[in-house]
Amino acid sequence: MAERLAETHGEEPFAMHILTTQPHMDRKAIRRTRNQCWNAFKHFFDLKSLPREDEELLAQFSDINNDVALFVGWWD
Repeated sequence: MAERLAETHGEEPFAMHILTTQPHMDRKAIRRTRNQCWNAFKHFFDLKSLPREDEELLAQFSDINNDVALFVGWWD
């Protein structure tokens, strides 16, 4: 939502900074990386309506991951 608000107001969202500094990435890759932990926290079921198996992913989650999400939200 914050990314779209920034674009609507003529501002450059953080995703555009990533695209210019990391040319090997595209918007889809950025969103997939960004949403990986978010979806683990938000959803119990996967897209096939089966319980998600995010134990390994969440075991890697740290304050640094959270700081990145907070920074992107603040930037946008």
